[in-house]
Amino acid sequence: MNHFTTAARHLRLAGALFEARAHHRTQAVVDIVTTAFKFTADAFDSVAPGAYEELPEDLADAVTALDAVFRAHDFHVSPALIAYAIEPVTGALPVMKSADAISEVFARQDLDLQVRRSSVLDSRNLASDDDEKVSWALRALNTIHYQHEKLAEVIAADNARPDNEGKLPFRLREWREEATLLAAAAGPKNGHKLIAALQAVGIPAWFAEDSGVSYVIAGVDKTLEEGEAHTGPKVYIYCGEQADLNPAEHDEPWACALYGRDGDFVDVLFTAPTGLDLDSECGHVAVQLAHWLERNAEKHPRA
Repeated sequence: MNHFTTAARHLRLAGALFEARAHHRTQAVVDIVTTAFKFTADAFDSVAPGAYEELPEDLADAVTALDAVFRAHDFHVSPALIAYAIEPVTGALPVMKSADAISEVFARQDLDLQVRRSSVLDSRNLASDDDEKVSWALRALNTIHYQHEKLAEVIAADNARPDNEGKLPFRLREWREEATLLAAAAGPKNGHKLIAALQAVGIPAWFAEDSGVSYVIAGVDKTLEEGEAHTGPKVYIYCGEQADLNPAEHDEPWACALYGRDGDFVDVLFTAPTGLDLDSECGHVAVQLAHWLERNAEKHPRA
């Protein structure tokens, strides 16, 4: 069985799940999507073994059409089912990003759904040859994604309340506390504290120097290799002085600037606010850059 026939099998299982779970006042609308699942599965089944390694244009069009009719209504079923079904061909799983709740209660609910999704994927049932195991995984993932989609709507409304204006999402506030603590324990230079804070939020970073000016560099793709950080899109983090100062001498805020893979300046992303102690400033920069990378890194690929 090649990866196209595997995707066809998964599409049929996803279609059966949709047909059983979908809610709509007009059955004919449900039937349209169910038929689209079957049509798309047949299209995947028609691909000759070894003919393609990636999704050909006609199949991409079929998937787009299926996704469009699926999203036209709220069927109480998640459109993420489609991406899970065709993953054997695309190699890409649906993304379930944090909804960035400001409220701790909603943030905990968001995290719980993220953990549950990871557990289902770790079970490897989605890659099983047993239809029952694949169906179980698809049912579980559908439930998790649909709950997350509804939770995201609630979070968006809660975040928009006037008393939440200007507040960081709860998870970033937690990151900031950890990053600030690690910065406080690091040294001996101001740049060491910044690098420790960045590492706390999953951003590898290193010292760099140009024309006698020292700064900190991190790859937009969060590469673990120092050399690769210089050869792809990158962020330079600098202050008005140097990145190798005694912390007591640091009195100008860190700023983050985006540079392209060729080393050309792109834009200043942000500057830390004044009035913070160095450890808090490093924690602030770390979470702000982590948040920016989450939202924008894919717009600046390495190649």
